[in-house]
Amino acid sequence: MARLRVRIKARRATLKGDLVFTTVMQALAETGKLFDSGSSWQIDLAGVRAADSAALALMLEWAARARARQGYLRFEHPPEAILDLARVSHIDGLLGLTQAAA
Repeated sequence: MARLRVRIKARRATLKGDLVFTTVMQALAETGKLFDSGSSWQIDLAGVRAADSAALALMLEWAARARARQGYLRFEHPPEAILDLARVSHIDGLLGLTQAAA
């Protein structure tokens, strides 16, 4: 069974566990208030053990929320699975992952 833990402190979210189809709605709900204040946010993905295309869709949603608030979102420590999916989908630049991969 996929498990995910989301921790929010100030304008930073830290995720640990599986960011997959069965957990992305939980992640979306738990990070909803992240974008309530400020103009820059970080999402740390270092603790993500497994990720699929649903994780990528969630990242696009987070990026859209940041843009809607005219803010800046940085993804930190994305796992290889996410980097690979983003490259294949040609959205790595859109998510700011090109620098993370370098």
